[in-house]
Amino acid sequence: MMKRKNSIKGISTVVGILILLLVVIGVLIPLSSILLSKPTIQEQQIEIALPYKNIALQQLADFEDVIPVAGNNPMPPVSFIYLGNNSVVFVLNNNDTPPIPLLIKYLEVFNGTQWVTLYLEKQGNSYIAIPGNQVIGTNGIMIVPSNANTNYSYSPAILIKISPSVEPYNNQAQYIKAVSQYGNIITAITQPGIAGSTTFVNEAGYIFENFGSNNNVTYYSQADAFAYWELANQYPNHAKINPTNPVLQLTIAKNSSSGVGYSGEVYWNQYWSPNQNITIIFIGTFTYSTTYPNALSDGFAVDFLLEPTTWNISSYWNESSNFPAVILPDNLAPNQGTIASAQSSIPYIIVQYQPYYYYSHLGNGTGMWNVYIVNNPTGNNPQAIAWSGIGNGYFLPNPGDLILMNVTYNPTTNTIYGIVKDLNTGQQSVLDFQIPSNDYTPPTQAGNYVFTIEGLNGAFDGNWALVYANVSVLEHLFNPQLASLV
Repeated sequence: MMKRKNSIKGISTVVGILILLLVVIGVLIPLSSILLSKPTIQEQQIEIALPYKNIALQQLADFEDVIPVAGNNPMPPVSFIYLGNNSVVFVLNNNDTPPIPLLIKYLEVFNGTQWVTLYLEKQGNSYIAIPGNQVIGTNGIMIVPSNANTNYSYSPAILIKISPSVEPYNNQAQYIKAVSQYGNIITAITQPGIAGSTTFVNEAGYIFENFGSNNNVTYYSQADAFAYWELANQYPNHAKINPTNPVLQLTIAKNSSSGVGYSGEVYWNQYWSPNQNITIIFIGTFTYSTTYPNALSDGFAVDFLLEPTTWNISSYWNESSNFPAVILPDNLAPNQGTIASAQSSIPYIIVQYQPYYYYSHLGNGTGMWNVYIVNNPTGNNPQAIAWSGIGNGYFLPNPGDLILMNVTYNPTTNTIYGIVKDLNTGQQSVLDFQIPSNDYTPPTQAGNYVFTIEGLNGAFDGNWALVYANVSVLEHLFNPQLASLV
């Protein structure tokens, strides 16, 4: 009996231990699950910082220096601009507080040796940035309209003068930074929307020509471009533009009601080989017309493959009557304008974007393009044939809109491809036209040929100007950064 009793007791002990283990397991497994699912301190910090990071990224996006291909406002909500003379300005391009509230804590300026921290103070209606310790009680400047102390391009702006003891290295905007309340480091630019413009230099390789009394091909540098751009402000639908973008004005806004047409041209030399495609790309604009919005003409034209024998390209402004070019007969196309025809020993191509087709094609038209084949070996008696109103699509640009024109000639198929697009509204017209082989044959010899961009007026007008061109020696004139758009 004793053995049986001891056996029962041993079994009970084992059962108790098993039950205890089951209880412990039942408690530990959920507990461990809870403990393991709890984020680490590092993970908690990342989770807390994520919204802060997203807000900071959104704030940085408010400064994106781009020009969209669609939409009516080519400016970012806020721009940070170096004006020169140790002055910077924050421009509220939409006349409103930025989407993400912006507090500028301080500036950093590189003086050629080191970065210097500049704290911001308000003195009366002025803001200054000075080196040294932060002034007690100042936390920076909120970039809001109520703090504006000047205007820039008709938008409220906050002007800050940098201490004369700290000058940015080489007077360059890239050496000026602003630090926001979210830790964003914002680099100043020279101008909103388009950065890095250059000044005009009379370099060998192009000629300018005028037709019509009082027309002057005029280059407006960054210093005086305001005189050109401000003309657009009289129109309610004008584009929001930067008044310091350099332009080359080809025509004044004057029509041929007096019997004289107006045009301006720029010619350049370029090497070409047979069967090689040729592309001319530029961005133009207009800011004033005596007949807009009731009428606008006559746009831009490009000339391909001239071979002059009585003149050549040289390094000077040419506005003399000795230049061997005349005006094409004005009856080649129903909507044409004053188109120059330079002397060439061989026939050549002119492709025109004609905005007036917007009016004459309402309801029954197709495109906004004219194509001409010109034969003018003597320079004073041009003969030409034309195909008018071809292509697909038409639109009316607003004053100050950026107008992209991209034309390619394929000599193998004798075909012209083109697109003209309003970069502010996204509207466009396209061209795909094969020139009949019996009307034009491209040159068969490699060599230097002359090409042209023309600005045109006729019965109606516009002060047509170039903002950018990507053709060899012309590129330095304007804004190379615009090449990303084409």
